[in-house]
Amino acid sequence: MKLFCPKCGRPIPVEDVNLATALARCRACNNLFNLSGMVSPPPPISPSSERNAPILPVSRRFHMTEFAGTLNIHWRWFNATYLFLAIFCVAWDSFLIFWYSMAFGDHHAPWIMKVFPIGHVAIGVCLTYATLCGFLNATTLTVSHDALSVRHRPLPWAGNRTLPATSIRQLHCERSGSRSRSGGTVYSYGLFATLTDGQKLKLLGGFTESADPRLLEQKIESHLRIPNRRVAGEFRG
Repeated sequence: MKLFCPKCGRPIPVEDVNLATALARCRACNNLFNLSGMVSPPPPISPSSERNAPILPVSRRFHMTEFAGTLNIHWRWFNATYLFLAIFCVAWDSFLIFWYSMAFGDHHAPWIMKVFPIGHVAIGVCLTYATLCGFLNATTLTVSHDALSVRHRPLPWAGNRTLPATSIRQLHCERSGSRSRSGGTVYSYGLFATLTDGQKLKLLGGFTESADPRLLEQKIESHLRIPNRRVAGEFRG
């Protein structure tokens, strides 16, 4: 018979049960409760909502360590795409430097020559910064029984966050597509969290392979002892 926390509904592992004192503690919400005469049926889950996903192999991209109840997953952003982007940025930025050297070097140059490329400058700055992040940055995902944190370093990037473990109800992978120049569809994948208040939050994105966020989903759910359930909009390919 499985034992579940009466406060948050999470399963209680055997090592957290003290038969001598008839007490148990929930790792998820730190609730201490008495077992005397207690019968705890599992949380109601319809059969159609349960799923036994196959265990995915660990990608070489991820470096995983687990110590003292804390799971750490670390990976670099760099891939071959950033080499192409670097070449493109060099060509784009070089042209802008050449353009403005002429515009400001000639005192008789019309003002439109200085103003017209401003939009191109903004694109160049954003694209160059994103490319530098691709070469230098790495993401560290830390999961303890108390919290889940996402950190992108060393260059600043949006998406750093920390969530209490008890606020996470479910994790799932979603797919989004965009049109390529050849007319095909390019897909990307993200890892999303459904919180206990019903809010859906994007934790990580930009994966080119669905196996990566699905693997992270499995590892986090296993560590936090979250039952694997289907979510609307989830990609399960």
